[in-house]
Amino acid sequence: MGKIAITVDSKELATAIQKLNDKQKWEIARQIITQQFQSIVNKFRQRIKRKKLTSKKLNQIVEKAREEFYAKSRPRH
Repeated sequence: MGKIAITVDSKELATAIQKLNDKQKWEIARQIITQQFQSIVNKFRQRIKRKKLTSKKLNQIVEKAREEFYAKSRPRH
């Protein structure tokens, strides 16, 4: 079976989404977020391969990022 391409402008798409029920809207949102996350993970994996990072070096980078994140998220008095 062949593929069919349909061109829809953003206004038509927004109107179609508004007609969906909440469950369908949440499913679309979940799919979009999942695809975006997978894209980021794939880019991350490609960069790891390209830079030839070891798991030890990755763990160091992750730990440093975690420390920086928590330092920024702590309330300042």
